[in-house]
Amino acid sequence: MSADRRFRTPWLDAPTQRSKRPHAASSFDATRPVPPTRPADPQGSAPPTPPPATPTWVAMVGALVAFCWLGGLVAAVGGNKEALGASVTAPLLLALTFYIARRLARVDNNPRLVAILMGGVCLKLIGSAVRYWVAATIYGTGDFYDYDKWGQRISASIRHGHLLHLPGRLAGTDFMRYLTGFIYVVTPARMMSGFLVYGWLSFIGLLFFWRAYRIAISPKRDTIYLLWILLMPSLLYWPSAIGKDAFILLAAGICAYGTACLLTQRLTTGLVALALGLLGMIMVRPHFALAIVGGLALATVFRRNDGGVFRTLVILAFVLGVGFVALQSAKSFFGISAFNQSAIVKTLSEASSQTSGGGSAFTPVVVNSPLKLPLAAATVFYRPFPFEAHSAQEMLTAIEGTVLFILSIRALPATIRALRSGRTYPYFLYCAGALLVFVVAFSGFSNFGILARERSVIQPLFLVFLSLPRRRKQDADNFRAPAPRAGPATRSAPAP
Repeated sequence: MSADRRFRTPWLDAPTQRSKRPHAASSFDATRPVPPTRPADPQGSAPPTPPPATPTWVAMVGALVAFCWLGGLVAAVGGNKEALGASVTAPLLLALTFYIARRLARVDNNPRLVAILMGGVCLKLIGSAVRYWVAATIYGTGDFYDYDKWGQRISASIRHGHLLHLPGRLAGTDFMRYLTGFIYVVTPARMMSGFLVYGWLSFIGLLFFWRAYRIAISPKRDTIYLLWILLMPSLLYWPSAIGKDAFILLAAGICAYGTACLLTQRLTTGLVALALGLLGMIMVRPHFALAIVGGLALATVFRRNDGGVFRTLVILAFVLGVGFVALQSAKSFFGISAFNQSAIVKTLSEASSQTSGGGSAFTPVVVNSPLKLPLAAATVFYRPFPFEAHSAQEMLTAIEGTVLFILSIRALPATIRALRSGRTYPYFLYCAGALLVFVVAFSGFSNFGILARERSVIQPLFLVFLSLPRRRKQDADNFRAPAPRAGPATRSAPAP
């Protein structure tokens, strides 16, 4: 693709600064090795490239994790079995993350990724430890107690050569019990260790979201988006416990990666990733799968047709198939016979009554008409506001929501431009469609704590729009070039 190729959307057609090199830049220039700025020595060897400096925040987080690990060792020596399990699991997770970070840095030719990813996983481990302390020590209640108890029983049965059978179907709570049991087979069967593993699984889900952004939107601004999702407090804290939230975030990340591949002419990889991610969601929370299918349908219908009729038919058939399965699973999950307006309103009202207990209860804005959608979106994405907080945890959530509200207003022009470019960059439509279905599905929740925990699963798609460049003239430099149309009119790129 030549440098003079114009993008399909006006806001991406901003002129870019031309290079002072004697020849015109082409898409192949990005893959050319950069010539050394200094002449090589007489023996012909290039000067060594200095290693990238470690960011200050990464060094501080790493030192904090090392201090906590030493403290855990001291507690383990004193007989604390939870600390012993965490002290064994944490180094294993760090070593595995280091291997993944090295591979990704080599693929992207970006050595800075190693430090960023290691800093991110250290923050995630700290978030998991804080989540364990708050949930198990302060509140002392939660579904994780059930998953931990059955996980220990299932792992013990596997070690004795048989699998413990649980009554009922393999979905929902029973699925999470089995998953925890298999995790306890390869890691210490202790609750704090399980918190670290589930937090790490959600971290892997965030990496899938990042790779989706890099594939579908921008290989130049992907590091900015990566920092957004790694440093967001709610993503560090909420999906870091033994339970469905961490697993759903992993499945949502795999779905996002599959969608990005599917929308950028990687049919096989996209279909396989989407099938795995949607299967995981259907096994645990099928209504999340409906949000993913809604976004995928919107992106598929309105995207620019660059892959031919056969590819489009395959994608549409896949969307219809998984949509039917997700719809049937959601009907069984909610116990309704049909998905119509009255059934949806009834389900949302029941969700409101079931989640209205506790000190975090509020009056929700149930979406029973399009006019209520803006207020419902503000509730789902930003509330509670500071004047609605009644505890320290709610106040922290309110501060984050207020900051996101202000940043959303500042990012509104870039968001509008992104949605207008949806035919060329259909991943924007996927994010918008999934967020829209999520708002409708969770508008009936009337508990701030539950709402903050649930929206963390879909928040990486929301942060896609906040990470966009604010100035229109930067768009053409930062976003990937759209794929050329298939057919004889497509021009071949000039030879490098």
